[in-house]
Amino acid sequence: MTLPDIKTLVPHSGAMSLLDKLLAADAETLDAQVGIRANSMFSDGAAVGAWVGVEYMAQAVAAHAGHAAKLRGEPVRVGFCSVPAATPARCRLSRSAPY
Repeated sequence: MTLPDIKTLVPHSGAMSLLDKLLAADAETLDAQVGIRANSMFSDGAAVGAWVGVEYMAQAVAAHAGHAAKLRGEPVRVGFCSVPAATPARCRLSRSAPY
């Protein structure tokens, strides 16, 4: 099965479209790739803050929803993903450097 361009699955555009590539997807999971570069959105020229991982995750969730919609023959829709305040979360990394 040929995977679609990830840009067709996430209703973001321009610099706010952060994911680079869809690596794998099925009914329950999705693997995506993001390259952190000096000119990436949210980069300080050397790295991005660990908190940006939440946005990468949210865009992967949106890509999974978009992929599922396309498989059902439906359009990709704008959605909303939130992390409830009651959910404990910790980041051990303060920054993620380019590779």
